[in-house]
Amino acid sequence: MDEVGDNAGSKGAGQEDSKKLHTVGALAIHSADSRKLNDDERLVVVIKKHPIGLFGIYSEMIVGVGVLIAMVLLGIFSFFSDGSHLTKGLIATSSVFVIGALVFFLVLAMVVYRKSQLLVTDKGVVQIIQKAPFNRTTSRLSMADVEDVNVEQKGILASLFNYGTLTIQTAGQEDNFIFGMCPNPDFYANQIIDTRQQYVRAYGETPRRRSNR
Repeated sequence: MDEVGDNAGSKGAGQEDSKKLHTVGALAIHSADSRKLNDDERLVVVIKKHPIGLFGIYSEMIVGVGVLIAMVLLGIFSFFSDGSHLTKGLIATSSVFVIGALVFFLVLAMVVYRKSQLLVTDKGVVQIIQKAPFNRTTSRLSMADVEDVNVEQKGILASLFNYGTLTIQTAGQEDNFIFGMCPNPDFYANQIIDTRQQYVRAYGETPRRRSNR
């Protein structure tokens, strides 16, 4: 009797832990992305792109703002040195608006960059590629179709900051899932492989059709 009670308690605790893990995972992703998961799926991990990928965006922004400020100062103190205060004020005001626009596009580019992600569940992988603010591609792959996971790291920066390209090789003629700028790629590759092994032990290796949205 005690054993039955212990088993029931253990099962209940397991279900509670599973629900808690899914809740914690759902909080880590956008609500619209969480709806891409099936009701019977448990979120294992969310993989987002490495922040170093934003370095190029920030660099372009800093250079652009610096060049703009230099041109404004040059225009005010050289070409329009004899101009009225109104002319100089209009130039300065226009520059502020341009800088504001650059900052806006910087934030927009950062949001688009961070929206690309992999959602790994106990039954599959959902790949979300955000190409523009209103342009995204979502693909779903069953764990049964995952054959292997490869990691490629090229260059000194990739080694120093520990990022690379994560490739999920698929069965048959399915396209591979390729996720660039993946942080700590070896860790996430092992997580996907472990999840795949757990899936096979639970459901077998029957391939399922992948869906694109």
